[in-house]
Amino acid sequence: MTPYQVRNIAKQYRKMFDENGIVPRKHPDDKLASQPANFEHCYWMCIEIDKLLNQNTQDKFEKAMRWLCFVQGCLWSYQQHTISDLKDHN
Repeated sequence: MTPYQVRNIAKQYRKMFDENGIVPRKHPDDKLASQPANFEHCYWMCIEIDKLLNQNTQDKFEKAMRWLCFVQGCLWSYQQHTISDLKDHN
């Protein structure tokens, strides 16, 4: 994947979270967070992915990729998207 593709996928997820009334939050309040709290954190991560990619370094790109994978894992685990859907997003 390219930084452009990662940025666009994160943008799509930000839009999805926003449309569902999710508020970005750096860390969930609960130690074992609920789905809404996890999605709040994922939303925050999607915002941060854009900032990481603006730094235009290999290590920041790799971090952005790890964060995108985390977000996609949460979306799959909470049955928001299938593995096939996520593959298509990529």
